[in-house]
Amino acid sequence: MDLIRSWQQSLARAGIQYSLTDHIKTSAGYTLLLGFPYGRFPESEAGVPNPEHRMYQDIDLEQTTGRLQLTHRFRLEQRWMSTWPDTGGDQSPGWQYQNRARYRIRGALPLGQPTMDEANWYLTAYDELFIGFGPNVQLDIFDQNRIFLGLGYRFSPSFRLEAGFLNQVVQHAEADPATRLPVMERNNGFTLSVYGDLDFRR
Repeated sequence: MDLIRSWQQSLARAGIQYSLTDHIKTSAGYTLLLGFPYGRFPESEAGVPNPEHRMYQDIDLEQTTGRLQLTHRFRLEQRWMSTWPDTGGDQSPGWQYQNRARYRIRGALPLGQPTMDEANWYLTAYDELFIGFGPNVQLDIFDQNRIFLGLGYRFSPSFRLEAGFLNQVVQHAEADPATRLPVMERNNGFTLSVYGDLDFRR
């Protein structure tokens, strides 16, 4: 584990969300991701980051149990993933298209306030499963699973900050060249997320 010292991902996401009801929301948008080489099986042996472009569509179902706020998120992603040639010299990435489905259950518990509606600290945790599908998915139909535990601060209804510990179990697309068995890798890391919303309903 190379906690803190090795950068794993930088991700920027922008989207539009529409509230069907007070508890059901839909959204769609674009994600730009830069994945840096990490772990025992880095995707880029050249040591350069792997860019990835995504489009996504979400359905969020929210429910409240006492002070605990639960959110179920179902996401579809269309991914354009960079691939690097094996030859040396000046290289530029090719691109491969893949589809992926994700399900996340997330909980948030306010600290010092009865609800999440006011500015306050809160505990948050989630578990998210990733499933790849389509013709370009190889061994990694089970793509990965993420478990997160963190602390957040809600500055206003439209702006919050979260930081915490992330455990990732990921299956690589190709088998181990020595054993020909699927490669399952566990990674631990620290995440920092900034969330901002613009409300156009007013």
